[in-house]
Amino acid sequence: MFCEKPVASSATEAALISRLVAGCADRVQIGYPRRFDAGFTHARDAGQAGQLGWLHTIRSTTLDPAPPPREYAAVTGGIFRDCSMHDFDAVR
Repeated sequence: MFCEKPVASSATEAALISRLVAGCADRVQIGYPRRFDAGFTHARDAGQAGQLGWLHTIRSTTLDPAPPPREYAAVTGGIFRDCSMHDFDAVR
């Protein structure tokens, strides 16, 4: 099952969903494709192997080519919330 983000509107809902799918025989994936991007994977592996030295600051920027429609922004929390979660996920 592929679930687009956000999978829940609160931490409580997310914890409940996590418990519900924990025993599920089927695979469940949330829409975070950068986890599998070769460049991100290489950077993660290099950091974990100590090849990058001491990491002091990480900067991450996500952009969309144009602002979203107002109708979209009104129900999603806006482009910052929608896109920045990819940065937090990738840095994690």
